[in-house]
Amino acid sequence: MSNREAKSRETESHEAEKAVTPRGTAAAPRHLRTVLVVSYYFPPSGGPGVQRVLKFVRYLPAFGYRPVVLTVPETAAFPLLDPSLATEIPPEAKVVRSPIREFYGLYRAAAGTASAGGTENLVTTARAGEGVRGRILHGLRAALFIPDGRVGWLRGGTRAGLRTIRSEGAEVIFASGPPFTAHWIARRLADRTGLPLVLDFRDPWTRAPFYPRRPGPSRILDERLELSCLRRADAVLTVNRDIRDDLLARHPDLDAARFHLLPNGYDPADFRGRSWDPQPDWTLTHTGTLPGNSFPAGLTGALRRLVTEDPEAAARLRIRMIGRRSPELERRLSEPPLDSLVRLEGYLPHAESVQALLESRLLLLFIEEGPRAAGILTGKLFEYLGSGAPVLALAPEGEAAELVRSTRIGRVVRGDDEDAVLAALREAMAAFRAGQRAFGEPRRELVEEYTRPVLTARLAAILDTLPRHHF
Repeated sequence: MSNREAKSRETESHEAEKAVTPRGTAAAPRHLRTVLVVSYYFPPSGGPGVQRVLKFVRYLPAFGYRPVVLTVPETAAFPLLDPSLATEIPPEAKVVRSPIREFYGLYRAAAGTASAGGTENLVTTARAGEGVRGRILHGLRAALFIPDGRVGWLRGGTRAGLRTIRSEGAEVIFASGPPFTAHWIARRLADRTGLPLVLDFRDPWTRAPFYPRRPGPSRILDERLELSCLRRADAVLTVNRDIRDDLLARHPDLDAARFHLLPNGYDPADFRGRSWDPQPDWTLTHTGTLPGNSFPAGLTGALRRLVTEDPEAAARLRIRMIGRRSPELERRLSEPPLDSLVRLEGYLPHAESVQALLESRLLLLFIEEGPRAAGILTGKLFEYLGSGAPVLALAPEGEAAELVRSTRIGRVVRGDDEDAVLAALREAMAAFRAGQRAFGEPRRELVEEYTRPVLTARLAAILDTLPRHHF
């Protein structure tokens, strides 16, 4: 895309943002090309997995595309629900719900786990129960559910997708994963119709750090499936450099020009009419899912020292943990000194989660050390960007640390460096007492590059390069 085209798209993106009505719809050009959007996660599903696709759907009409969403029934086994997100679906969009065979009831019964309170991903969840039975189920899950626990959507999704392409006149197919069953469905649809295919990777597929260890034949099948989808794709989008670089390193025969880095972002409309207005207490907030024991050890030690040396800080300090977390982590957060500081809250509807960010003095980002930690660029970081609140990122060097530093939205320290964490907390407390924003002012011109309309403009520019084809 030329500089002139890029400038034109940027101007359009700002116009699209202005055109959003209170209901969340966007003004659209008269003629729209139809794009079939394949995604398991869509309202009433809640949680981070739904945001990227929903925002693309919300803003695509302003850039010349009518989204027709192929998804699963409203009664599917979504881990989280947030029906309020349905208000963001624009009137130009159409939602098609195809049948899926879910395996969670059978799996829970076999595992002897409770049926209430969300679902377990049959591939990516590390815990499969205790003892021999748990290990057996874990092994069966890794061996049989390829590419993931939503493989029961393959047949119904393919049939409904073909009918929808014919009836709606779709000209391009866009699929977002995980779950990567969506990519498989989209590839089959592209093979049968000849339509151009765009695959969106929000996470790695076969190299995800949260994947179980598959037995050899299953691993080979999964990798072949991944490669078949990549070879068929006319364009591949990744949310970070790490996913893109890994795919190209493992498959050097693929055309690197077809790969595009398109990060997550935040929607200015979510913050319209609201601004950062922290509450009187010194409130630190973390939103989003926390797996395992990912509360940083350095933060625990630093908080213990801070409340001992500064009783006033202890009296004013509040830590809100909003979102899902493991029972092990809840037990850890219930121990001193965290028990008197931490307020555990469950998943909140998106609007309430945004409000919590705006009421906080400091936002917490946790990224654990690991083989793929440098590439983690979690979606919550972009919501943090949009809020205007300062961020304390307890993270290793990597893409998230680079983003925090380049936009100057906060401070980055290692989560296991207790002294560095304590120094950052002292600095933030001093700013709080002085009535100032911690860690200085952000570079707002860089922050604005991550708005959803700007990113959707970039997606539309990629779609514009694809051949026009009707089935």
